Amino acid sequence: MRVLSIDLDYCMSDECDYYESDFDSDNPFAKWDVWSKETGREDGEIPINPARVLECLDIFKEALKYCDDVEFGYEHDAILYRLQDETDIEIINYDHHSDVLNGGGFEGVTQEYEYETLKTFDNVCEGNWVGYLDAKDKLGNYIWVNDREEGFDITEPVEAYRRELLGDRYENLYCEDFKIDDYRFDYIFVCLSPSYIPISHWKYFKIFMNEYKFTKLKQPKLIDRKFEIDSRYRLLNDHLENKL
Repeated sequence: MRVLSIDLDYCMSDECDYYESDFDSDNPFAKWDVWSKETGREDGEIPINPARVLECLDIFKEALKYCDDVEFGYEHDAILYRLQDETDIEIINYDHHSDVLNGGGFEGVTQEYEYETLKTFDNVCEGNWVGYLDAKDKLGNYIWVNDREEGFDITEPVEAYRRELLGDRYENLYCEDFKIDDYRFDYIFVCLSPSYIPISHWKYFKIFMNEYKFTKLKQPKLIDRKFEIDSRYRLLNDHLENKL
């Protein structure tokens, strides 16, 4: 199964690194309100990269010509509602983050342990959904297309572990060094990532949805649930019903 995934925080470039950790909240409205109060700035003052928006929109338009299975989500783990029952999944992901092991709600723990919690506890979130697919033996090949001009030190522990974990099934490529050679995808997913994109730029997500609507002449499918929460409650339900 070939998948095209576009996370619009890809279009924020290095701006993401400034605010993503210092002003964290599960509620994006609260996050941006706190950010504004703490910095004395409006969220509209954080620029989005228009060239990256146009790049993603052009890619999306071209892929739409060949694919009818298209969904939109607020956060990236929503992609798993569609992919959880698939195998041998090949993903091209345009994203500011790798989403291999960038989450799990932990501070100061190893990536090895985060991966283990994916296997054992389904401890999935928007930052490790790719790792989740691998932990469940569903990931075939993963290409992460990123916007980080400075590149990556492959000996840096986080990147080194990604390469060790996924081996030759993983590529980390700067966007200027990558071009899609086949736009025939089986599934397309676009996510907003509202905690990483200021409210003033959420309008671009609507542009993608409208492009789908006008091209396919039907309403876009928006996933307004969170796979992370559903997985957690499914595990709790199972424990209460079958292990107590």
